[in-house]
Amino acid sequence: MSALRPRQERFCQYFVLDPNATHAAAHAGYARRTAVKQGSRLLANSRVSTRIIELRRDIARRHCADADQLMAKLEAIYRRASEDHHWGAAGRAVELQARLASMMPQAGMSQAGGRGCPGRKNVDIPPGIPACFTINQRLDVK
Repeated sequence: MSALRPRQERFCQYFVLDPNATHAAAHAGYARRTAVKQGSRLLANSRVSTRIIELRRDIARRHCADADQLMAKLEAIYRRASEDHHWGAAGRAVELQARLASMMPQAGMSQAGGRGCPGRKNVDIPPGIPACFTINQRLDVK
């Protein structure tokens, strides 16, 4: 596969940051009066769309390197949503944490039901506390 032209590469870089084809085309150096048409044409180009997918994967690898980082991000979203009384968003964050926890490798359980994580010491989790939360992530629900 041949490399993209410089403007096409810039389009991909901008489109990944702001998925608006018209804005990305204009920022990449295409004429503003033809940016709508150019953006649409670029997205239809298989080399451009493949490059956008590659860039998105790279960003995902860098920003979501492991499950602990994702759990921490979801916890921050949960806390903010709860503070702002956005119960739907808070519930969704908890749902995603539970889903992520089920995908995390379970390195074995201690006698009392604690979950193990690779490279970490097993911690006994008291009954009734969801296993997807570590001791410092328990939620204080009133």
